Amino acid sequence: MDVLVVVEDPAGYRAAIEAWRRTASVVEEFAPWVAVCRLDGAAPDVPGVRWYTGAVPQDVLLRLEPPARVFIAAWRDRQRPDAPPGGPTWAERGYVEP
Repeated sequence: MDVLVVVEDPAGYRAAIEAWRRTASVVEEFAPWVAVCRLDGAAPDVPGVRWYTGAVPQDVLLRLEPPARVFIAAWRDRQRPDAPPGGPTWAERGYVEP
């Protein structure tokens, strides 16, 4: 299972992520704020770190720098299921054949 790891104090990012590496695979990083990890077992209990499998609370997002928020938004977008193939036809979109 992939989880988003948010480090509350950027100064402690490296130590926090190293603690996560002991029980998880780090898939992506946006240092010094967030990382995406694939858990192989239980999540480690690391002080100053929160992890999420879905939406990140607004109060947590507001404490992060804008680039970290964009990283999180992109991660959330990748979690959404793909649209079914085909989609609406040109006529359904309102286009008329010439």
